[in-house]
Amino acid sequence: AALAELARAKILLVSIRDTPTKDAGKLWPEVKTLVDRAIEIDPTAGEPYFLRAKYKLNANNDPGGAEADFRKGLDLAPNFGPGLRMFAEYLFDRERYDETLTVIDRAILVDPLSAESYYRKGEVLRLGLRGREEAAALYLQALAVKPDFYPAYARLAQVRWNQGRTAEAIKYGERSVA
Repeated sequence: AALAELARAKILLVSIRDTPTKDAGKLWPEVKTLVDRAIEIDPTAGEPYFLRAKYKLNANNDPGGAEADFRKGLDLAPNFGPGLRMFAEYLFDRERYDETLTVIDRAILVDPLSAESYYRKGEVLRLGLRGREEAAALYLQALAVKPDFYPAYARLAQVRWNQGRTAEAIKYGERSVA
C-alpha cells in the first residue's frame, strides 16, 4: 500500500508541475518501478493496477493495456476513489460518457467527501453532455464538501458567464482566485 501511495504521489507531482514533460522523464520510470514492486508484493491489491494503468496511458501510450489494468483494479479494489476517478477520466477522454458517469457515480458513492468526484461529474455533464445547469449543481456540491475547492469556483464562473449571468460569474471568478 505504501509503494502504491508513493507512486500515486509521483503521478500527482507530474500532473501539477508547470512543465510536466521536464519531470515526466524521471518520474514515470519511478512510478513503474513502484507499482511493479507493489503488484509483486501483493498481486491481489487493486490500487497498484489503477496506477499502472495511468503509467501505461501517459508514459507508454498504451490505452488497451491501460484499460485492462483499470478493469483489474476495479475488480480488486472497487472502493478506491482515486482509481475510480482515474478510470472515469480515461473513459471520458474516449467519449464513453455513459460508462464515465457509471464509474464516477461509484466514486461518489464510495467517497462522498471527495469534492473532486462531484467536480469531475460536473465536467462530464458540462463538456460531454452539454448539461450546464446540472454541472453547476455538481460544482456547488463539490464546494459544499470542500469550500476552498477553487476549480469548482472557476467552472461556476465560466458557466454563469456563458449564461449571461455576469455578476455571479465575477463573484465565482473572484472566489476562485482568492
